[in-house]
Amino acid sequence: MNNRRLLRRLLSLALVLALVSGAATPVMARETAKTMPAPAEGWHPKDGIYAYGGKDFDVRCSDFGELSIALARSKIMGYEVSCKVTDRTAVAPETLKIGLLCLDYNLAAHLRKPDEWEFKEVMLLRRINETTLSVQKTTNGQFTDPSAQATYCPERAQRKYTEMLRREREEKKAEAAAKTLEKWIPKDGVYATPGAGFNDRCLKLDGLVLGLSDGSVSLGENKCNIYTRSDWRPNEINLQMICNGKTGSNEIYIRKTNDRTIMIRGKDALMKADGPVEYCGEEAQRVYRKQRAAQ
Repeated sequence: MNNRRLLRRLLSLALVLALVSGAATPVMARETAKTMPAPAEGWHPKDGIYAYGGKDFDVRCSDFGELSIALARSKIMGYEVSCKVTDRTAVAPETLKIGLLCLDYNLAAHLRKPDEWEFKEVMLLRRINETTLSVQKTTNGQFTDPSAQATYCPERAQRKYTEMLRREREEKKAEAAAKTLEKWIPKDGVYATPGAGFNDRCLKLDGLVLGLSDGSVSLGENKCNIYTRSDWRPNEINLQMICNGKTGSNEIYIRKTNDRTIMIRGKDALMKADGPVEYCGEEAQRVYRKQRAAQ
């Protein structure tokens, strides 16, 4: 009898324990869902400029901050440090590990490396809130400094920075265009109007004979000496000349059409110089060089 009573008590206790454990499980899950932050799928910080906490935050932002993040362009920049992003890895919800190749002029000078030396670095970015990040970066591949908090600068500072970048891009484009656009100088020699009878006109030297190397131009019967040559426009030169020994200047513009043809335009009726002329063949050029040598 006593054994049956004990068995009933044990069964009742097991049932209570089962009910308690079954009820506790969903409560714990609900509490966990409340306290754990939801994972940020594909989180990345906003591109723009950031300044570290402390005094004069707005002033430092107006000077373009202390950290510039441009993941869209695979760039991160700091004071005298410019980095290319090589890879990005989400190491935790709202935490990025970023691989960098950095130009760091102060570090290069300290280690006696060339200015163009690229240091392989790592940066950790962790979201603190909507506008603030925890930032930690290696120096020469080692984490030597603690993390710091960087806050996204106000929109006015962002617009100012964006405008500065736009101007820099335009200036770089203009510089690149200027480098590729070499100053054009037409070839010295004999030119004649293209079309029927072109070779005959070439051999008679009655078209344009250009001698920029010695400052001479002949056009038909007109013999001129160049006293001013200007080339401020791409593929065009302007010649100011004294012709036929007379006082008063004559002026022509010469513009490149292609590798053999130029367009000439005169500002004086004496020159009768309007239209295209083409560089003559080697036979006419030999005649011209022979005449020059005889003179």
